[in-house]
Amino acid sequence: MYQTKKTFVKPGMKMADLISENPSLMMLLEHFRCELVVHDYTVEQLSLQHQVNPDLFILFCNLYNGFTPSGTGNLSREDVVTIISFLSNTHHYYKNDKYPEIREYIEQLYQKNNLAEVRMVGKFFNEYFSEVTEHLDYEEQVAFPAICKKLGLDVPAGNEGGESYSVSVYRDHHTDIESKLSELKNLLLKYIPLMDDQIVRRKLLVSLFELEFDLNQHSIIEETILIPLVKKIEAEAKREK
Repeated sequence: MYQTKKTFVKPGMKMADLISENPSLMMLLEHFRCELVVHDYTVEQLSLQHQVNPDLFILFCNLYNGFTPSGTGNLSREDVVTIISFLSNTHHYYKNDKYPEIREYIEQLYQKNNLAEVRMVGKFFNEYFSEVTEHLDYEEQVAFPAICKKLGLDVPAGNEGGESYSVSVYRDHHTDIESKLSELKNLLLKYIPLMDDQIVRRKLLVSLFELEFDLNQHSIIEETILIPLVKKIEAEAKREK
């Protein structure tokens, strides 16, 4: 969300320079389980250092830099595992980092502004995040294991029960999640009176925008990269028979 201009990422660009231009790339590194200290590595060198296909890594970097993928390029079956691992790491970030942070800001807001409307914000966010968690659980327990089984890949540990998944479930959930987060931001920006809470309200809104940005990348990865890649691999397997 701090990005001021768009740079189309190429293999030889220095990762540190790209992060300085768009700090959101730090979150991408965390989701890939890459070290934050990137030394003087190029994008390609950093991806190889962490055993990530450079094509996939660059595709994701460009997504975080504002370029929506137009296809799956040279990605293969092995990249499906990396994508699922990346998405699973985002789940951990939402549940164990952003949710507690936002809840704490809402509590601080109520301490500054003791109004029923602020309590409504807390209730609204809890209900909203319940839906987010339901979607994340569906992915972990149904969609990801089903995809792995379908492609003959190792199923993520603890999630061996998935049998089938529905693309429509993905898309329906994403639409609901995005619209409700917009409603929550509008409550804070337009309707709840300001009462000595400008600083905490600003921190809360920044955190909500960060969550929105990363959830949006999450949705795009699933809908424009993961699902098309799975379909491409299935189609190739049918042609080979």
